[in-house]
Amino acid sequence: MTVKEKFNEFKEYLKDISLFESAAILLNWDQQVKMPRGAAHNRADMNSAVQMYAFEQFTSEKNADYLEYFAQPEIAEQLTFEENAMVRVAKGELDKFKVIPKELFARRVKASSLGNHIWEEAREKSDFALFESALKELVEISIETAHIYKEKLYPESNNIYDTLIEQYESGMTTEKLNKIKEVLQPRLTDLIKELAHGTKPDATIFKKKFDVSKQLELSRLISERMGYDYKRGLIDVSVHPFTTKISPDDVRITTRFSESYLEEGLFGTVHETGHALYEQGLPVEFHWTPLAEATSLGIHESQSLFWENMIGKSLPFWKNIKPDLDIIFPEAFNEDIVDIYRAANICNPGFIRIEADEVTYSLHILLRFEIENALINGQISVKELPALWNQKMTEYLGITPENDAQGVLQDVHWSEAMFGYFPSYMLGKLYAAQMYKTMEKEFNIPEAVESGEWLKVREWLKKNIHEMGSIYKPNELIQKVTGEVLNPAYFIEYVEKKFKAIYKL
Repeated sequence: MTVKEKFNEFKEYLKDISLFESAAILLNWDQQVKMPRGAAHNRADMNSAVQMYAFEQFTSEKNADYLEYFAQPEIAEQLTFEENAMVRVAKGELDKFKVIPKELFARRVKASSLGNHIWEEAREKSDFALFESALKELVEISIETAHIYKEKLYPESNNIYDTLIEQYESGMTTEKLNKIKEVLQPRLTDLIKELAHGTKPDATIFKKKFDVSKQLELSRLISERMGYDYKRGLIDVSVHPFTTKISPDDVRITTRFSESYLEEGLFGTVHETGHALYEQGLPVEFHWTPLAEATSLGIHESQSLFWENMIGKSLPFWKNIKPDLDIIFPEAFNEDIVDIYRAANICNPGFIRIEADEVTYSLHILLRFEIENALINGQISVKELPALWNQKMTEYLGITPENDAQGVLQDVHWSEAMFGYFPSYMLGKLYAAQMYKTMEKEFNIPEAVESGEWLKVREWLKKNIHEMGSIYKPNELIQKVTGEVLNPAYFIEYVEKKFKAIYKL
């Protein structure tokens, strides 16, 4: 058997594993969108069985033998750059899985499935006590996992929380995030104070009733204009908006709508479509392999935040969709287009992260980053979370949640043991601003957006980000695309210039 034939055999083996992983993802999508609540315990068993099979196949000796074979120098030199990258990524994933005991993996899968169901009920009732026990187990599992990672994979790590961040953003650490925080937090805090003395946009422009079925119509129109392929996807409604790639040709988005809050469904859809475009644009030749995955959650978030904020909340965007708004919501928007744009960009410290404006959003993330770091390192207990959350909201944003749903229960991530994920959102903003700065050197972005040439934006991102898959690590990719390492100065420059103009300062 030639090296090429053996590599194709290896790809087929990985595809078989990916098919079971896709089945597990479909079960999870159904759980969050369609499943009757009474089926939660049975679904947890189903999820566990399917994911355990994929886990056992991926951590098998057969997979290890493939990777050992392709790692040999004389074999590696017969592979392409991309094929060697696939071997590297698969080896990295195998190392992470192999160090986790089978029993701990199974425990996490089941606890996450049940935890998500319990969290939904607790959030609906705004009662943290209902979720406390489930969350405590998820935290214990995450701490145990972090210690194993440190011992087996990252002995040089100074903080066990770093080992969890690594799963979402390779190369990122608490130390690096703290350095970003030192630059970002004071500038954003000062900007919030400065904007308080400016001319605040008219918030009543969006305080109207918007039929939900019409909002869905608008969401579909905009996501299609962005380049989302509905032959390979669909849009639905869930408690917490999310994007799921069930297979290369089945990338689904969910959003949520409010009759009295058009921006929630509109920008939620733009955000999730940004994620979906990434998934639909991954390298075709490596479908069903680890290389056809996003390189990191931070880069993934950069795509959704690029579209949501830098495109969707821009004046050219509103100029472009105004005729559509007039058709779908006749008589709703009679104001000047600049006033509508300003109203969509009000800096208003609020309780809910996914509704936060561009100025305050990163402060929501820094709050979660600090809490998670303390929680994983055993400096605080699960029971203390509601009070600590409220304390930090007051400290960071000057407001205090009135209930648990506004505070500690608002995010789905902890119910699925996704500790270390939150910093990705802030990093996504920084990546997006740096990408925008690079993209504008090639064409006039505002002009393209206003004229409806949104596919220009999509194709640039597809060529430079999406089609790269996980060939490069996030720090390598941002340097390759923009010519320099991650630099928060671009986001600070962008947000200060934009909001000072909006507030007429």
